[in-house]
Amino acid sequence: MTLSFNKMTFGQVSHFVDQLKVYKGMETFKHATDKEELDASLDVSMQSTETLDEEEEVISMSRNPFLHGPVTNRQAEFFLANQVSLIQTTEQEALSPPELQLRIADILTASPDIAEIHYTTFLNCLRAKEFKGALDSLYHYFDRQQWHGESAIKIASNSEEIEPEKCHRFRYAALNLAAFHCQFGHREEALAALKEAIQIAQETNDHGWLYRLEMNGCSQAKLLLDRFVTRATELKIPYLTSLGMLNHCQYDAMAGEAPPQVLQNLTQINIINSQKALGDLNSAAHVQQAAIWQIYGKNCIASIFTQFALHQNTSASSDLMTSVSRGTAGIQSAEATCLSLCSLAEQHADRGMFQEASDILSFCRIKFPAHSKLSQLWMTTEAVIDHNRALLQGDMKRAIACVEQLAALDEPEAEYRSALNLLHLGDYTTAFPRLQKLLESSRDKVFLNDGKKSAAEYKARDKVFLNDGKKSAAEYKARILLALTQLFLLLSDPVSALPHALDCLTTSCSHYMDNSAALASLYIAQIQVYDFQWRGNCVTKNFLVGER
Repeated sequence: MTLSFNKMTFGQVSHFVDQLKVYKGMETFKHATDKEELDASLDVSMQSTETLDEEEEVISMSRNPFLHGPVTNRQAEFFLANQVSLIQTTEQEALSPPELQLRIADILTASPDIAEIHYTTFLNCLRAKEFKGALDSLYHYFDRQQWHGESAIKIASNSEEIEPEKCHRFRYAALNLAAFHCQFGHREEALAALKEAIQIAQETNDHGWLYRLEMNGCSQAKLLLDRFVTRATELKIPYLTSLGMLNHCQYDAMAGEAPPQVLQNLTQINIINSQKALGDLNSAAHVQQAAIWQIYGKNCIASIFTQFALHQNTSASSDLMTSVSRGTAGIQSAEATCLSLCSLAEQHADRGMFQEASDILSFCRIKFPAHSKLSQLWMTTEAVIDHNRALLQGDMKRAIACVEQLAALDEPEAEYRSALNLLHLGDYTTAFPRLQKLLESSRDKVFLNDGKKSAAEYKARDKVFLNDGKKSAAEYKARILLALTQLFLLLSDPVSALPHALDCLTTSCSHYMDNSAALASLYIAQIQVYDFQWRGNCVTKNFLVGER
């Protein structure tokens, strides 16, 4: 600070003194009108700061203090940095989107040259699902960073670094744009931006920045993941290696690879995370393991790994961790916590403990408010649990209301559950074409490849959560086949029900889904019982006719 002050010109010092006088005058006028009130306020503030711990101080400073008058750029940057950190880690502690936007507008009016204002606006618009505002803010942020930030000064002072610095900004801009379109479901735009980012990185021979590959359900996904893990290992980047292997395990589990191979890779991921102290990936790895065990039908083991993730997230907030490691772990643990709680709520609901499941979701409602980006997970889980409970109780009005609520969160799942409503209402004529349409769409997602089933990403969340909320397409197809089997059995047509039950059994066995395989086996046994009864009735009828 002293060195910076000594380097100032006379005009800069005069301007600094004028701003300091204005700032001090506003603070004095605002906090005390006489000496006694000023002393009392200082005593109260000193006592309060002694009782507050470090995290509460950061939260309180990020909410109110210094933004109601003239503020310096340092104060504005500190406020914006804290709000960004809170949005990514503990969103319930951050300002609400409307209030934060008002604060951002005030800062933008006073200090329009701060590029971080536009990035905070970008994150705030993402919370509110505002597409145009988020896109404009993202463009403004990288435009400011490119031409008005510190890098612009560096480029102007050293002409040799112009091209590398520009490429550095451009590839990060393309990568953020890809993630932005992916979050809004714009798949083609996201892939185009991602390809552009990869092309720019390849031109500059830079590999460390690219932190993730999104599998797009094509036949080359496994090859791309293999190359990514191999390249990260060669460059000795343990974080990328662990993250790539985590995505590889997810793809293998959804593609129907043998469980020993998948579980062995998960064990290797845990070893890397432990050796390299990658605490932010430990929670994601535990959630991934819980999801994979649940795919295989081992709900008890899945529950254990779910609680591991919750326990580790609680430990991440301990006083032994530094502020840097706590912030890094929080970015991943927020999503892992929400997924773990949703999975735990569904496990309780499957056992008939609906009150306990409701208590867990109530905690999710407090920890992840409705305006947060993770609220869609627990809202979807709540709608699914309420729908299952309504069907068990025969409350069809409530079941229809749950489907309407689910339609705004997860359209494919809402279509499937709407067909289930028709099935329980006895409207088989309308239910059959809907289930048949869903089956055809699911077959497009699950295809044969060299004798092995390959499951692509399907945006429907029910019982099986992976580390980013995706659900197995094979499990979705199995549920549709079971619903069709049940439909034909209700129509007393076991002959038509048998192919669907066998198809469900084949899909379940190829993907090692024990629960779906057990249900399919029960339906096949029921079909055989119906067949034996029909044959027995025919034999009895022929015998009676012969006696006459």
